[in-house]
Amino acid sequence: MNVHLSCSTGSELLSASKDSGGITYLSAGTVGVRDSKNPNSSALTLTPGEWNAFTTAVVDGEFNHPQL
Repeated sequence: MNVHLSCSTGSELLSASKDSGGITYLSAGTVGVRDSKNPNSSALTLTPGEWNAFTTAVVDGEFNHPQL
């Protein structure tokens, strides 16, 4: 499911930098994720379980690039 996340003043959109993805917490525990470089684009909507699996994978280093 794709939704549109606005990036207006006072929104709950979280972003570490302009080169990162933005997230916002939606109803029923779902999380919206979008590319912050393209704020007018559609966003992915993740269930709580999907968000938990993703954040766990990040913490566990599953997306780290191998050392060259």
